[in-house]
Amino acid sequence: MKTLCLFGADVAKITGRSERYGNMILSQIRKKNGKPRGHCVTLREVCEHLDICYEDAERVCY
Repeated sequence: MKTLCLFGADVAKITGRSERYGNMILSQIRKKNGKPRGHCVTLREVCEHLDICYEDAERVCY
């Protein structure tokens, strides 16, 4: 099932790193985009931040 918001575990699955690293990436994205703590971060925002292909990340994530 596709979700709109990503969590640290989702970013960890995409990058192959730890969940803590995924949470750090989400925090950086929120700060860069001026979003408050806990606000939704989308797959597209993660892909832009990490400079990776959206389609590849979507395949891994879903």
